[in-house]
Amino acid sequence: MDRFGKGELCCKFRPALLEKGLYGARNFRIWLIRRKRSYKEYKDLLPLSKQADAYRQENEQLKAQLAAKGQSNGGGAAASDVAYWRDKYDELLTSLD
Repeated sequence: MDRFGKGELCCKFRPALLEKGLYGARNFRIWLIRRKRSYKEYKDLLPLSKQADAYRQENEQLKAQLAAKGQSNGGGAAASDVAYWRDKYDELLTSLD
């Protein structure tokens, strides 16, 4: 048995761990603490990440709806604005005559 009590399994990985400086008991405990902290942070951020993905999908759907609405109105808000101001201009010209 090695110092972690894992027997042959850890002996198999000992050279790679020694090369990286991760084999000592202190280094191994530090690695375990970091692993747990990293997983806890991941678990804490997972709902926020899912919510962001949902907002992103909703945003894409709204953009698609706006684009489809703009095409169905013959150019969208810009075309209606042009028509509105053209009518205002024509009314002004007719009032001046």
